Amino acid sequence: MTEESLKIDAIEAVANLGAGHRSGEPIRSAVMAWLRTRLDDADPGIRLGAALSMMARVDDDERNALLDVVVDSIHRGAPTVDGAVWLSGKGVGWALDRRLPLPRG
Repeated sequence: MTEESLKIDAIEAVANLGAGHRSGEPIRSAVMAWLRTRLDDADPGIRLGAALSMMARVDDDERNALLDVVVDSIHRGAPTVDGAVWLSGKGVGWALDRRLPLPRG
């Protein structure tokens, strides 16, 4: 496991905490804004990990935009993402298909 793989796990952990936080929308909005900043990271693995974390938590329009990040970073970022614990034994394909319930409102 690399330092970048650990960062990808941390990104997913923050996404999980924000999506499930009881205070609702203000926390979720802040977490999603933070995740968006990871989409510009210099490391393609971090960009890919952030995009995969976000894709499960957004609507179809935003998923389509995130696919550009995935396509751009998958070749060089996939080995790093494969080392992330939250993707162990599942892989990028599983993460692309994953959908979590969107908040109501």
